[in-house]
This record gives sequence, C-alpha cells and structure tokens, in this order.
Amino acid sequence: MLDGMNVAFLGAGNMAEAIARGLLKADPGLRSRVAAADVSPDRRRLFRDALGLTAEDDARKIIPSADLVVLAVKPQSLRELLTDVGPLLTADHLVLSIV
Repeated sequence: MLDGMNVAFLGAGNMAEAIARGLLKADPGLRSRVAAADVSPDRRRLFRDALGLTAEDDARKIIPSADLVVLAVKPQSLRELLTDVGPLLTADHLVLSIV
C-alpha cells in the first residue's frame, strides 16, 4: 500500500489514531514504519501500548526518517508546529494535512 514508505504522524489524536488503525489493519507489516509525535503523554502511551508504534514527545525526532508526514494537529496548533518542524521538511517529504 505505502510501498516501503515510513509514516510520521505529527499529532496523535483521534483522527491520527483512526488512520493509523486503518493502515495497520490493511497491512500489519507497517507497524515498524509508522511513528507518531504528540505533546500528550496519554496519546503517546496509547500509540505505543495499544498500537505498538513508536511515539515521541518531539516531532523533530521522527521527521528525518519519514517519507510521508501527516499533519494531524488542531488548527490552532498548526502554525507553532510548522514553525518548529518546517526547516526539517524537504522536497522529498510527502505532506498530508488532516488539520
């Protein structure tokens, strides 16, 4: 489905969770190639414990290895997120927004 792409969810809320669950249901082998970053310890714990995914507190930790970057934060948080991680995004990243 994602042909070897690494996926980084920037934000691990309900929408990111639903998409991640769908991806894993379609291809359980993706588990090692999907990661999430979120400020909420509870959301990170859910992604780690319930989904078996890498979950970080800093999006900058998961962007360098990502091919697909999913922007999954609330609209009011987008500017701060992009200010923080924008310099790490390159023309090689595919960016998908579900904001």
